Amino acid sequence: MVTVRINTDIPLGRKLINELRQHPKAVEFEKDNSDIHKTSPRQTISDVDVYEKVWDIMSDHYKVDVRKI
Repeated sequence: MVTVRINTDIPLGRKLINELRQHPKAVEFEKDNSDIHKTSPRQTISDVDVYEKVWDIMSDHYKVDVRKI
């Protein structure tokens, strides 16, 4: 038995998973849920707060206040 961690956030990881699913007699999948408990609980954010966060991220990235553009 071999344990492998595959990053399914990237296309190659999803392609590997799809390839492995074609061999059900040789492969057994087990989903790791340990990351779920490390994240903070969900919270509701208003659309205005979301836009403010987006503007802040874009301003930091482009080194200019994008609200004034």
